[in-house]
Amino acid sequence: LRGACTYVPQEIAFPPLQTAYEAVAFSANITLGRDQGGAVVRDSLIHSVLADVGLRGEVVHRPIGGMLPGGVSVRGLSGGERKRLALACALVTKPRLLVLDEITSGLDSELSLTVMALIKLMCYRHDCAAIVVIHQPRPAVFALFDRITLLAPGSAARQNVAHSSFQPTHMWHLPMTSLMSYHGGLVRIDKP
Repeated sequence: LRGACTYVPQEIAFPPLQTAYEAVAFSANITLGRDQGGAVVRDSLIHSVLADVGLRGEVVHRPIGGMLPGGVSVRGLSGGERKRLALACALVTKPRLLVLDEITSGLDSELSLTVMALIKLMCYRHDCAAIVVIHQPRPAVFALFDRITLLAPGSAARQNVAHSSFQPTHMWHLPMTSLMSYHGGLVRIDKP
């Protein structure tokens, strides 16, 4: 499982002066080792994955940005570009399973939808599955999932539900002690 799975944390601490290309190259080199096809094949793979996640042109060679020691701030990639870069760093390792921890946190609703649609597309293109931890998805994001597991304190409230068969009204009939309500894309657990 270790070689087949890649974990993408909620926040990745990229070096501020590193470029998107260098970040993906580092992930590829550290995980895949030497490429039998040589540097040209590795370079092609890196550019292909960056293009797949929508990072092209000058963005690829711009510093990622962030805080340097001493409090100096470096301008760089936007929040959405950073999330897509994190996805590129994971995809370049050729995983069979992606585990994404709150990949949409800190993004607005439109960018969240864009990132989640991109994840679904990348899973099809790269022939891998994804496990996504997400809080409060709006209906359009919720509809992108093939299967869901709703969690309540201490256990799974509902598992292996295809989104098309899941209706918010069904939530009132779940066998659990907490009441669940659905409102405008927000799934919330209320204690009685």
